Amino acid sequence: MDPLLRVPQIDTHNHGREWEVLCDKYPKAIYRFIVSRIEWSLSANATKDYNPTPHGYRDTFDLPRLKEDPEFPQICDELWRRVDDLEAKGRYYWLRAFQAVVLNDRSNWLPRLLQAIASANSMERLSWLAHLIDFEGSLVIFREPDLTRSFLQKANEIAGSKGVTEIRSTLYGSCGPKTRSYSGGELDKEDDYVETEASKAAADHSSDSLLGPFYKWIVEAEQRDRAWNKARVEADLADED
Repeated sequence: MDPLLRVPQIDTHNHGREWEVLCDKYPKAIYRFIVSRIEWSLSANATKDYNPTPHGYRDTFDLPRLKEDPEFPQICDELWRRVDDLEAKGRYYWLRAFQAVVLNDRSNWLPRLLQAIASANSMERLSWLAHLIDFEGSLVIFREPDLTRSFLQKANEIAGSKGVTEIRSTLYGSCGPKTRSYSGGELDKEDDYVETEASKAAADHSSDSLLGPFYKWIVEAEQRDRAWNKARVEADLADED
């Protein structure tokens, strides 16, 4: 057995460049390694602190070159099956693998996700499907407006305005940096891009009665976040005085 299989954590924070090189040169081997770790994590042998998927600064687990492998279609089918089961053990680990592999081929994932949304019959199911595009730095809700529209329309069909409110928040949470850094109450430059993307999308879809208000709502949410953080820092400085 590969001794690396038993290593509790794969922390790439200080070795992100080396990890990216391995993912680029040996995508199939890395994929099989991570799958083996996920399967190990679901066994009785794994310790409580065991995390099968790599983690580090800004999440660097991505296998774009795996789509060049002849078995890529079969790999995608298997990963779709894994994430499609709401009762599956370790589904969030399988989700990480899914995002690292399947989302690199738009022609594979987009039609299938649209179809899955169309057939969703509960908010639980719809919210889980939104998690498929929830990853570090995701801009899918801006880059794929037809997908965003499908989510909002299906939420309305399932649960009316309450469903739209729920999925709206879920989609907003799916985009941008997962951890934001601020300096003096100002959002750091590397994390400051969601409002720009939302503003552009709102302008591009200003005549769309569904997408226009949604993207504008994100702009307003980002502006509220800015104002709150600025006010908080100003209040702290005032207290010090």
